[in-house]
Amino acid sequence: MNPILHLITKQGTPSELAHMYDLRPATATDVAAMLAIYRPFIEDGFASFEEEVPSLDEFERRRIHYQATAPWLVATHQGQVIGYAYAAAHRGRPAYRWTKELSVYLHPDHQGHGVGRVLYAALLDVLSWQGYANVLAGVALPNPASERFHEKMGMQLIGTYHRVGFKHGRFCDVRWYELFIGNPDEPVGIIKDLPTYWQGDHWSATRQKAIGLMG
Repeated sequence: MNPILHLITKQGTPSELAHMYDLRPATATDVAAMLAIYRPFIEDGFASFEEEVPSLDEFERRRIHYQATAPWLVATHQGQVIGYAYAAAHRGRPAYRWTKELSVYLHPDHQGHGVGRVLYAALLDVLSWQGYANVLAGVALPNPASERFHEKMGMQLIGTYHRVGFKHGRFCDVRWYELFIGNPDEPVGIIKDLPTYWQGDHWSATRQKAIGLMG
């Protein structure tokens, strides 16, 4: 079962699109392409509150760190990375460990075509399989496109942090969204590891479904 990917409907089948699109875990060979996608979000906008572009080594260190406990996925088109999404820890205290914060970044040529929704949906599907219970996402304002995106993904508005960031000479508000992906009637369990997951049936089904939804 794919409990999250049903949120998206789009024409196409994996057999028609597999030669053009793919979805897979990020690797070291993707770091330069992902950083190139990320750079404008640091230099020109407010989607990231970083102020300096990290080095390739630092970005690779982050990938390894985040992938130790959760998925970091890339979407490709004809072999080229066009976007990525990952899940980071919400906070450091132990009781928060079943909650993740989500991020997604796309190449500008592939925005508005559903790639971000497919990346998010696949990410959520893997997190649900692992046993995570809740996901959060922060949107620096104003960003109506991102707000619509998170609402379409079924995420609920929690509230707004006012003037919580200062970048490019002005204060920024951040609006927060949540989605509960666990079972509210059952206690949380042990978070499943991912090293052997990528060769299993669950990921195979999620990946094939996702490929059919891109394009």
